Parts: sequence; structure tokens; C-alpha cells
Amino acid sequence: MKPVLSSIFQERTIGYFLFPSLLLLFASWVFLFYGIHRGEGFFVIHYNIYFGVDRIGAWHELFVYPLTALAIFCVNTLLALWRWPHERLLGYFLLASSFLLQAILLVEATFIVLRNT
Repeated sequence: MKPVLSSIFQERTIGYFLFPSLLLLFASWVFLFYGIHRGEGFFVIHYNIYFGVDRIGAWHELFVYPLTALAIFCVNTLLALWRWPHERLLGYFLLASSFLLQAILLVEATFIVLRNT
């Protein structure tokens, strides 16, 4: 495993996807944690432009999105590490898709915070 880790981190392209993904994931956690005033009552969990509010719940349910993003990031990163010696293109694809998902979920976290303030 050590030769795989050293070879994967020597690629500059990996750093272009891996570290910004971590930064976006951290930003979505912080943004939700400090942007939502926790307390009693219901919060908008999901909003859609066609039907409006379609899911409400307690404040702790807002963290399902970043928790899902963390799980997907971990799975994609582990799969990229596992398949790196054989299929580098798949590793690039997994890390790039993880970065894209983190960006989309940060935008969603922004809209959730704006909708609940």
C-alpha cells in the first residue's frame, strides 16, 4: 500500500481534486453548523423550485447532506487508492466526481441556510 500512496501523491492532478474536495466538505459542515440557529421547531430540509418546500424536519437532519458527502468522498478516495496501480483514469474520475459533488452540496448547504434564516 505504501508504494501506491507515494505514487498517487506524486501526481499533481490528484492534489487538484483531493485537497479542494476536503476544503469544500469542511466549508459545508462549518456553514451549516454556524449558519443555522439550532432550537425547537422545524427547518426546511429540501426546497424545490417547482413545488416549494417538500421536506421539513429538526435541525440535526440538515447534516444528512454533508454526512452523505463525507461518506461518498471516503468511498471514492478508497476506491481510487485501490484501483490506482491498475487504472489511473478511474482514479482521476472518482476524485473529480467527488470534487464536483462537494461543490454541488456546498451550494445546496448555502441555499438551505438562506432558506432557514
